[in-house]
Amino acid sequence: MAAILYGISPGISWASLRLSPCYPGCFCEAFQRGAIVQPFSSYSNLWYVLAGLGIIASAKIYFPGDAQRTNLLIRQPSYIISYGIVAIFIGLTSFFYHISLTLVGRWADYMGMYAFASFAVVYNLTRLRIVRGWLFAITYAVINFGLAVPMMAISSLEFKRALLLGTILTIIGLEGIIHLARHPPRLRYVFFVSALGVMAAATGINLLDENGLWCSHTSLWQWHAVWHFLTTVSISLLFLYYRTEDDGECMSARN
Repeated sequence: MAAILYGISPGISWASLRLSPCYPGCFCEAFQRGAIVQPFSSYSNLWYVLAGLGIIASAKIYFPGDAQRTNLLIRQPSYIISYGIVAIFIGLTSFFYHISLTLVGRWADYMGMYAFASFAVVYNLTRLRIVRGWLFAITYAVINFGLAVPMMAISSLEFKRALLLGTILTIIGLEGIIHLARHPPRLRYVFFVSALGVMAAATGINLLDENGLWCSHTSLWQWHAVWHFLTTVSISLLFLYYRTEDDGECMSARN
């Protein structure tokens, strides 16, 4: 919220900060002088914030947690709140990047994406009972610190994307291990597969935008803004997948 208030304040200039390496070829949307360099790409990040707030609000349905449920989100609704906070964090970091198009903004933008992807990794480790209790927070912090340091030292966009792709592939790999270990009903993977499909479509659209295809610099329709919307949908579908997993079962019934 502080980033939003700072970004829309009159008279703000980003001239003192180092520009993103992609400048002036960052995305299709035309640049504006002043506090908000790319308005549509900036404000489309509100989708993440709205989704995150909705996810957090849904936690009230499950308080207090049902200790007999096999679903972690129901047993410990703090995971729901954490998931929603991470979704909001993506929106705020990406918002800062698009209002400034600075190097620190790009770092923050990728850290937002890493924060979400690493959350899914650690959550999957928790589902496998490898990580439990406070070890979740410690593992999550260590992973993100390990991602933040090379992000500051290496400016290569290809490296940042490879790191993000590796994290996503880890999520998919862990999901496969969970499937083999627990044999959940196939229907529950509809949301997971849909989340991956929407993410793939969003990635393709983002590449079109970055390469100037289907590009209108001054249009109200910006493909990178569509990327923000579709990735929000993907995040929401993944939450629904986690939310419905083993929802009807109890620990006592499985023992």
